[in-house]
Amino acid sequence: RGIHMYQQDIFIEQTVRRQEPKGARILAYITIGITILNVFLSIITLGIFLIPTLLFALLAWWEIQNLRIEFDYNYTNGAIDIARVKGGRKRKILVSVHQEDIVVMAPTHSKPVMQYVGNGMKTFDCLSHDPSVRYYVMVVNNKEKNQEIKVLWEPNDEMLDMLKRMDRYKIHTVEEYPEEL
Repeated sequence: RGIHMYQQDIFIEQTVRRQEPKGARILAYITIGITILNVFLSIITLGIFLIPTLLFALLAWWEIQNLRIEFDYNYTNGAIDIARVKGGRKRKILVSVHQEDIVVMAPTHSKPVMQYVGNGMKTFDCLSHDPSVRYYVMVVNNKEKNQEIKVLWEPNDEMLDMLKRMDRYKIHTVEEYPEEL
């Protein structure tokens, strides 16, 4: 007889929706309108406007896909995956980070990350661009390319607490630097 302890997986998921840039929806509607106009002109002129019609249709489709962008943050047993989801369907993993590869993570403009501002590092912008939301800078050691990368993201309190619990020396929260923010 023995005691069997099973470790439970730790999984935290968060979705952040990027705000649409000002005027993006209007531009998409204008492109759709021009596409419809070109369809009518193609019909009237027996296909002379067919190529512009196809080009504007493709542009309208691309703009509509880029109106709705979300980022999925997943934390699973010390690994962070950040994926971009376009149009609710097209999913692409942007960053996969193991917690031990994090150099530092702190609120933007706080002392721990100031040395990484404006130094030309490869940066992944995984933000909603909502001015009311505090975002974090995570600097990661990319062992494959032997370089450091920077990830801008908005982890929720649950994810921050888990990251802090796993490595309190590399992870800094707003509560530690309130006067700098």
